[in-house]
Amino acid sequence: MKYILLSRFCIIALCVSLTWLVGCGGDPEPNPDKAPDALIYTPNSLQLTQGTVGNSASPTLTGTAPITYSITSSPIQTGITINAQGAINVANTVPVGTYTLSVTASNTAGSKTFANAYTVTVNAQIFTASNLLYTPNTLVLVEGTAGSSSTPTINGTAPFAYTVASSPATGFITINNQGVINITNQAVKNTYTLKVTATNSAGAVEFANAYTITVNQATS
Repeated sequence: MKYILLSRFCIIALCVSLTWLVGCGGDPEPNPDKAPDALIYTPNSLQLTQGTVGNSASPTLTGTAPITYSITSSPIQTGITINAQGAINVANTVPVGTYTLSVTASNTAGSKTFANAYTVTVNAQIFTASNLLYTPNTLVLVEGTAGSSSTPTINGTAPFAYTVASSPATGFITINNQGVINITNQAVKNTYTLKVTATNSAGAVEFANAYTITVNQATS
């Protein structure tokens, strides 16, 4: 009987000790949920051309899953959304502008808004030069006189830089920043067919036979 009582005492003592350490026969206390924090996009900005779509990478952050996301933009703009993974999507309908985005992340432990989390810049589409036209597109001079063209009309995205080449080549024909062609009084008798090149940030376009200058011999 003495041994049985001693054994029971040992069992009770062991159970008390285990209860103090991990709980005798019970589950350990669960870790509390952690609210979202430290949200970071890498990179944290996006450059787009108007009419195109784009998206960010999913962000890194701390916090207990699942996490839901919402987004606001300044200025306010529809067409900028965020998916279930926190990736930002930009539609091709978003107009030209710079949009500073704030992202709110939420879970069962709370929510946090991350201001200036991402920046989207939509740039205007740049069109190469087209339809360059001089009116009139010819000039007739007499040797010893100077002349110039009108300013041409042109389609595309300004500003343009202009260059001119003549056939036959001559050093007396130039072009200014507005596309106006000038010929000095030193040009000799000939017919000069001019090629004009218009260049912008989208590239260079050549317009062959854009202008013709005829220099006639002076009469005595």
